[in-house]
Amino acid sequence: LDKISGLTQIPVTTENAYMRVLIWGIMIPVIETMFLAVAIVFWNMVTKSRVTWNTGNLKMYWVALLAGSILSLLHWKVRLSSDFALFVDLAFFALSTLLIFNRKQLAEAMGIHIFVNTAVVGRSIGWW
Repeated sequence: LDKISGLTQIPVTTENAYMRVLIWGIMIPVIETMFLAVAIVFWNMVTKSRVTWNTGNLKMYWVALLAGSILSLLHWKVRLSSDFALFVDLAFFALSTLLIFNRKQLAEAMGIHIFVNTAVVGRSIGWW
């Protein structure tokens, strides 16, 4: 029984590099980008802002900052409270939000997120 219970506590992605890339490099960024879209809609409703690309629209920047901060908080435990890493996450998600405002679609933001996560996972498993 101890042998079985010990096996259930090992994450699936610890040994298989391809599973790590699939889950952490592709699936997680898709989920996070979709969550970002929900955060954008939520903060648009709160600030009563329209989703428009206008560099003079200050509400757009507030929505980007608020949506970025929500996803940065989700990375708090992963980043181990590193101030600089959380700031980089905030900047990345805020810029992704502005990209979504500009293009009115999630494809570009999702593609950049997948690229960044896949590069980080590939580096952590020694692919480059």
